[in-house]
Amino acid sequence: MKRVRFTTLRSSRNYGAGLLTAVLLAAGGVLFEAEAQSKKPSPAQKSPAKERPESAAKPQKPPPGQRPPASDDLYEGPGVAEPPAASLKKPAVPPAAPAGAPAPVAEPDVSKPYASKYADAWPSEYRPVPADLLPGLSEENKAAAIAAFAEAEGHAERGNADKALRAYQKAAALDPADARLAVRVARELLKTNDPTSAIQVLKDSIAAAPKIPTAHLYLARIYADHLQKPDFARQFAEKALELAPDDFQPWKALLDFASADTSGKKVAELIERAMKSPSRDADFWLDFAGFLRKDCGLENRKTPSDAEKKRIESVYQKALEIAPESASAIAQYGDYFALLRDHRKAIAKYEQALELKQPATHPALENLREKLATTLVADGRRADALPLLERLVNENPGRNDLGMMLAEVYDQTGQTEKALEYYQRSLALDLSKPDNHVQLALTLIKAKHYDRAIVVLQSAREKFPDRPLVTFWLARTYSFAKKHQMALDTFEAAQKEIKGRHEELATEDFYFSYGAAAEQAGKFEKAAELLKKCIEIKPDDPQGYNYLGYMWADRGEQLEEAGKLIQKAVELDPENAAYLDSLGWWYFKTGKFEDAQKHLSRAVELMASAGEEDATVLDHLADTVEKLGKKDEALKLWKKAVKLESDIREKIEKKIADAEKK
Repeated sequence: MKRVRFTTLRSSRNYGAGLLTAVLLAAGGVLFEAEAQSKKPSPAQKSPAKERPESAAKPQKPPPGQRPPASDDLYEGPGVAEPPAASLKKPAVPPAAPAGAPAPVAEPDVSKPYASKYADAWPSEYRPVPADLLPGLSEENKAAAIAAFAEAEGHAERGNADKALRAYQKAAALDPADARLAVRVARELLKTNDPTSAIQVLKDSIAAAPKIPTAHLYLARIYADHLQKPDFARQFAEKALELAPDDFQPWKALLDFASADTSGKKVAELIERAMKSPSRDADFWLDFAGFLRKDCGLENRKTPSDAEKKRIESVYQKALEIAPESASAIAQYGDYFALLRDHRKAIAKYEQALELKQPATHPALENLREKLATTLVADGRRADALPLLERLVNENPGRNDLGMMLAEVYDQTGQTEKALEYYQRSLALDLSKPDNHVQLALTLIKAKHYDRAIVVLQSAREKFPDRPLVTFWLARTYSFAKKHQMALDTFEAAQKEIKGRHEELATEDFYFSYGAAAEQAGKFEKAAELLKKCIEIKPDDPQGYNYLGYMWADRGEQLEEAGKLIQKAVELDPENAAYLDSLGWWYFKTGKFEDAQKHLSRAVELMASAGEEDATVLDHLADTVEKLGKKDEALKLWKKAVKLESDIREKIEKKIADAEKK
C-alpha cells in the first residue's frame, strides 16, 4: 500500500518539479503566441514589392464556410458543414490516365467536417476550444497558486523573506486544499513567530481537504512545540493516525508528546499499542524499530535490556515478514546488530542485503559495502575485509578516508610496505590534515624508516606550527632514531606549545615519553622528575612506576624505592613480561638470585607464549643463573640472545667470549 507521508515538505524538490511543469503548461499560451510571432518573416526577410503580387503579400481570409487555399503551411480553419452538391458528383470510375502519366492525386474528401492537410496545431479563431476542455475555476486557482509558489521560491532563493512569505500565503489562499503548500506556509509563518496565522492556514487547509492527514499532523506539532497545549496536539495527532494508520509519523508525534511524562508510563502504553498495529506496510515497522533504537539509547552506545532487544528484533522481523526481499530492510536490521556490536550477525545481514543486488535507493544501502568492510575489521576478519576495501579504494580513488582505512588494515595485518603505499597516497590526496602526516610517520617508524619519518614530521611541523601533537611525535621519532639531544630539545618545544593552550595534551603518555627520552640521553634527574609527573597524572598506570624503578635499579640507586615502584607496576599488571623482568632484575641487584631467577624465567615464558624474544631479558636471566653456578645454562642463554637484534649485542658477545675461556 502506498502511504501518505507526512514529510512531504521536508524537501521542496519534488513539489517544485511538479510546479515547474505546471507553470510551463500554464504559460503555454504565451509561449505558443511568441512562437507564432516568431514565425512571421522579419522585414529583412520580406521580398521586394515589385517581385511579389499584392494578393500574395496580404492573403485574404476566406468567406465563412469556404476552405482556405491548400498550402504546405499548417491549415487552420473550419471544414465545410454541407459541401456543394456539384462537388459530390464524381464519376463512379475515374478515367484511365494516359500511358506514362503520373498517378492522379486524390482530392480531399470535403464531405468531412475537417479535411485539412495537417491536423490543427492549436485552437484559433477558426477552431474555438470545446467548452468541456476549458479550465474550471478550481483549475485556474491551482495554476495561479503554482505561479505564486514559484514566485515565492524565487524570492526565497534571493533572500527576500518578506516577499517570499506573502507569495506563499497567496498560493495557499488560492489552493487551500494543497496540504503540502499549507504546511510550507505555516513553517514560514513560524519563522516570523506567528503561530496563530500558521494555525489558521492549516485549519483552512483541513476545511478544504479534511481527509489529508498532513495538515493535522503539523498542526499537532505547533500546538505541542509552540503553544505548549499537549491535549490539542494529541487530538490532531490522533486524527492524523486515523487518516493514515499505515504511517508511523503520527505514532512518532504521539510518542514525542508522551515523553513529557517523566515516569515513562505513557510512552510504554503507546509502544504496546503500536505493537498491536495491523499495518502491512514494512516501512511502518522499520520506522518503529528506528524509534525503539533511539528510545532505549542504543544509538548513544547504551546497551539495551534483554526485553528491549527482544522487542526491537520482533519489530524488524515483522518488517521482513512483509518484505522478505527488501535489501534496505535487511540492511537496517544489520545496522541494529552493528550498534549492538554483534558483528557476526551484522555481517550476515549486510552480506544478505548485498546478494540481492538492489539499487541504493535507501540511505541504508548507500554505503553498504563500506559498512560491511568496517564490521569485518571490527570482528577481527581483516583478511576478509582487505579485498573489499581494495575494490572500494580503486572505485573511489578520491576517497581519502577509504585509503586511510585500507592503509590501517594493511598495517594491522603486518603488511607495512603496502600500508606505507596507501598512507603516502592518502597524504598526497589531502595535505591539510596533520593526522595524515602523523599516520604516515608512525608507519615509517614501525618499518624502522626513522629518517623518512623525521622528514615527514619536520615538513608537517612547518605546515602546522600550532599543532603540538606533531611536535610530540617528531620528538619521539628522534628518540627512536637515537638522536637523544634533538629528542630532548623537541620535547621541550612541545611542552612550551602545550602550556596554556593545549593542556589536554599534557597526559601521562607525554611525560612518560619525555622522561624516557631524558633517561636515554643520560639526564637521569630530569628523567626521574618527568616520570614522577607521569605517575602523578595517572597513578593507576603501571608504565611510569616500572620505568622509574628499573632506571634506579639498573643504576644501583635508591634500591628500596625502586623495588616499591616495580612491585606496584607488577601489582597493576601481573602478567606483563617487561614488568616481571624489571622485578627479577631488582632482585638480582639486591643479591636475591633465587627470586630473580623465578621472575625472570616467568618473563621469558610469557614472551615465548606470545611468540616473542628479547635479548635484554635473556641476558638478565643468563647473568642470574651464572650467579647460581649454572654456567652452561648461562652460556646457552647468551648464545640465544646474541642472535637477536639489540643494542647490547657487543656486550653479550664479550660475555660469551669470557665464559668460553673459563
